[in-house]
Amino acid sequence: MLFEKWIIMASIENILLKSEEKIRSLFNGIPTPTFVWQFIDNEFILIDFNRAADDYTQGNIKNYLGVKASEFYQHRQDILDDLNTCLKNKKNIFKEMEYTFRSGEKKLIDVKYSHISPDIVVVYTDDISERKRIEHKLKKSVHDQKERIKELLCLYSISDLALRPYITEDELIQGTLELIPPSMQFPEFTSAEIKYGDKLFRTNNFKETPWNLPSGLIINEIDLSINIYYLEDNPFLDEESHLINEIIQRLEIILGRKKVEDDLKKLNLELESKIEKRTEELKESEEMYRSLFDHSMVGCSIVKDNQIIDANQALLDIFNYNSFEDFANKSIFNHVAPESREIVMERFKKMQKGIYVDPNIVLKFLRKDGKIINVETNYSDILIRNERYTQTIFRDITESKQKEDKIRLNSEIMTNIAEGVYLIRLEDGIIVYANSRFEEMFGYDQGEMNGKDVSIVNAPADKTPEETREIILEILADKGEWHGEVKNIKKDGTHFWCYANVSLYEHPVYGTVSISVHTDITER
Repeated sequence: MLFEKWIIMASIENILLKSEEKIRSLFNGIPTPTFVWQFIDNEFILIDFNRAADDYTQGNIKNYLGVKASEFYQHRQDILDDLNTCLKNKKNIFKEMEYTFRSGEKKLIDVKYSHISPDIVVVYTDDISERKRIEHKLKKSVHDQKERIKELLCLYSISDLALRPYITEDELIQGTLELIPPSMQFPEFTSAEIKYGDKLFRTNNFKETPWNLPSGLIINEIDLSINIYYLEDNPFLDEESHLINEIIQRLEIILGRKKVEDDLKKLNLELESKIEKRTEELKESEEMYRSLFDHSMVGCSIVKDNQIIDANQALLDIFNYNSFEDFANKSIFNHVAPESREIVMERFKKMQKGIYVDPNIVLKFLRKDGKIINVETNYSDILIRNERYTQTIFRDITESKQKEDKIRLNSEIMTNIAEGVYLIRLEDGIIVYANSRFEEMFGYDQGEMNGKDVSIVNAPADKTPEETREIILEILADKGEWHGEVKNIKKDGTHFWCYANVSLYEHPVYGTVSISVHTDITER
């Protein structure tokens, strides 16, 4: 009988031992550092820790077994208070705190205090320093990306303004002014003015303040300046300074070209009017023509049978010649660069056959020093003493062409940005623009998504695509931005997940639009 009891007790002890080993294995398997404190004689004593805690402290935690919490945390009364509160209220406590280790290193820690009856408090810790650093970096990246998109939209919209037919100089400058505040870091605190000669354009909320970002240059001897003022004390970013410089450079190209075009039109009208005068007035007409010809800001030539009959000083300057005789010693064809000669010959053959050719063309020419330049030409046939001559206007666009190429490059950035971007008109939820990456992401052809309802990108879930659209649009109308993960659907029906950053922007053509940047996170 006694032997049987001994056998039973041995079995029970063996079961308890195995159970304890299993619990210890589970405890050591907890991936986060875990510490066990027991309340003894009005003091919390460290009685145990898991393997993760041992690894995290590089084995130093062993030296503190049996140590009182009041000694271990003698400079952290808040931790001692949390231990007591958890024990007293018998409830879990969750906290995020900055903890300074004995080495002096500071880290962000997620802490959970868990009560185990009757007198145990288990403290689970998780080092979140790296996660917080990545989150901060991600937020900054998203913010910077939104700012760059606003800048690109501003530059794109200015280019769009310049392409509008019959737009006046004042309309162009006013439209550019209205695009500036939404592209700044703090649109609601931004006022601006543009001065062009004796003309002044200002935003409705304009006010001069100490926080100023100026930029200026001279176009055809006319001062052009842009002044940005923050209504509150906020620093201007380097990117904002670069944007204002880019805007004023674009205005320089656009306004300069517009003035030259107007001058050319005016010059042609005046020349035609003078040449058509009666023979009795020819002398006076020729004197007036010569004055316009010699003092024109653009190069002019008179050619007959491929020989240069006359050229003004502006044309000699373009081709880097000091004398007319030296310049006219060659035929006009010999001044054409080799890569443009075939084009000129084809045009000449067509003209001889009476086939119409566009009088405006950009060709490459050779300067006297051998440098190749891009020249915009405009020719017309004129009659002088009943003989037919060819008058050609030359404008050196080498520098402006380089600037135009830069403008096209910036416009292409919006189209080819690595993330998917699309614009939705807020009033009806219609897609008004999608870049090539966004169309590719959703499996649509170029331009196919334009004009369609935004619900086509939302995958059906517990809410219909239309309901999802309305929820997001309501949040945008209320808060001005929305961020989150969305389940999307491609054209072929495939579902995939994206992280979306959505904000509002006042577009000069489409009104209030939402700018949505989508990142495919399916793999993540």
